[in-house]
Amino acid sequence: MNILGNMNIGKRLTLGFAVILAFSAVVAGISLWRLEQVSTATREMMNDPLKTERLMGDWYTNLTAGIRRTIAIAKSSDPSLATYFAEEAAASTKSSTEYQKQVEALLVTPEEKALFQKIGEQRKVYLASRDEIVKLKAAGNMDEAMRLLDKVFVPTAATYQQLMRQMVDIQRKDIDETAKEIDNIAAQSRILILVLEGLILLLGIVLARTLTLGITKPLQRAVVVSRKVAEGDLATEVEVKSRDETGQLLQSLKDMNDSLRGIVTNV
Repeated sequence: MNILGNMNIGKRLTLGFAVILAFSAVVAGISLWRLEQVSTATREMMNDPLKTERLMGDWYTNLTAGIRRTIAIAKSSDPSLATYFAEEAAASTKSSTEYQKQVEALLVTPEEKALFQKIGEQRKVYLASRDEIVKLKAAGNMDEAMRLLDKVFVPTAATYQQLMRQMVDIQRKDIDETAKEIDNIAAQSRILILVLEGLILLLGIVLARTLTLGITKPLQRAVVVSRKVAEGDLATEVEVKSRDETGQLLQSLKDMNDSLRGIVTNV
């Protein structure tokens, strides 16, 4: 006799539902764990590479506007143009300094830090040449201002922009890699959850069939025995294979059948 066969029907049904619920809880736990991994990867992308990329983009916008503004001041014949743009240039420089500080706090890898140091050094040369051009224009020294523009400012600004774009490219590469990681986690999670759901479905089918047959087969045998006894056939041998409620029913029928057969034999 097997263990399930000797267990009463109530406990057997409880065990079956408990197993299914336990597996469902496992699937739910694994699903939550994988979602947390996706959430963590997304937060890492938002907190560092994406934030840095946005700050660098705003900083680059300031730089582009500053280059155009300085070139316009240097090439213009209007000496008051520098004064006109002075407040705007100061505000741009201040905001770029803030971007620089925020970006520096977000950098992690040696590659990023080394590149950021180059950007800082290039920015110092850029600002110094810009301010010198403005002073020369204000003093009316047009030729020296143009010479400084062509020889120092424009090449420095171009290198400055190139370094900025390299930093943006690094952040975008990190963002793309994190996005791929998120996609991989999501794909693996889908497969894992589908496999586990398939196992739960298979287990549910097996348990349902086992429980159903464990209950209905003994009842069917009991019905057959009862009908034969009702028809006066006491020769049937009743085989009892379990000690659950259905087994007890078959045992009672067996005892009744044996008792009736003994009575008839005595008569």
